[in-house]
Parts: sequence; structure tokens; C-alpha cells
Amino acid sequence: MIHSQHFAYMSVEEVIKQFHATIPEVEKIAMSFANDFDMTTLENTNMTAADIATINAYTQESRLYGSMNAAFGGYGKDGRTPLPHYLPYSKLLHGSMKFLKPV
Repeated sequence: MIHSQHFAYMSVEEVIKQFHATIPEVEKIAMSFANDFDMTTLENTNMTAADIATINAYTQESRLYGSMNAAFGGYGKDGRTPLPHYLPYSKLLHGSMKFLKPV
């Protein structure tokens, strides 16, 4: 099991599996991408496989991206009601993105 060093109380697998019932392909693709990623290509050696998987899951074309952004923006019939569902993942994503260089 891959644990993020930044949010050790919850693994990236646990967070992504919250969404497994509706988007099982996201978990599979993100974990496969992270496990196959050549970590020697990273400029920031503090980044972990969990960070890679977390960012990859968000950048996939899936309902996770659209649904999470809709909840944060308060769009849709439920407004921000689903927001608590996305908070554990958004914390992991925020921690992982800190390693990326600003553009």
C-alpha cells in the first residue's frame, strides 16, 4: 500500500477507492501509472508514487474531475452538498501539487 508522506492518516488507495463504485477506471489507471512511472526523471526527489497517482487521478478525463470541480464551484442541482465527499482527496491533491513547479 502506498501512503502519502503528507497525509499519512489515509492512503491514496483509500481515497481513490471512495470513488471506485462510480469511476473504477480512475483507481486502476492512476495506480498503474504511478507504479510504472520512472521516479528518476523527477527534479523533486521528495515526490512519492502516491503523489504521482493522486495527480494522475485528477488529470484523467473522468467524472471525478468534473464532479469534484462542480462541487467546489457549487454548480448543479446539489450545489456544494457533495463537497465533504471530495475533501480527503482534495487534501491529498493539494499536498501532491506542492511539489510541482509554478508555471
